[in-house]
Formats: sequence, C-alpha cells, structure tokens
Amino acid sequence: MIHGELEILCLAGTLSPDGSHLHIAGSLVRTTAELVIGLLPLWRFRQELDPATGYAELQISPRDLR
Repeated sequence: MIHGELEILCLAGTLSPDGSHLHIAGSLVRTTAELVIGLLPLWRFRQELDPATGYAELQISPRDLR
C-alpha cells in the first residue's frame, strides 16, 4: 500500500447521454480536482449492446448535421 498525499495522475474516458466510462490512475483527491473536458460536437458517442460480448460497448460515429 502507498501512503502519503497523492493525486490523480490520469483520468480518461467518455461522458455521454447514454452514460459514462472513465478510467482513473492515482489516488483520492484531498481537496479539489481540476478537470478539462473536451467537447466533440461532430461526433456521437453512445453505448450499444454487443451481442458477441453481452456488454454495452462504446460506439463512435460522425453526427448527421443535416
């Protein structure tokens, strides 16, 4: 076990209306955490059931802007 004051080293994943899927490396945040969130309006992120795995898998596709 690691002791001491540690911080988030990496937080990566997706946030969408269908849900979130995030991976974090590091430790508990002591007071505050600063996050940068990038928006990708030309892309659609959604989770769809994959019959091969039985899990909701991330599907990324271009948005139809018509």
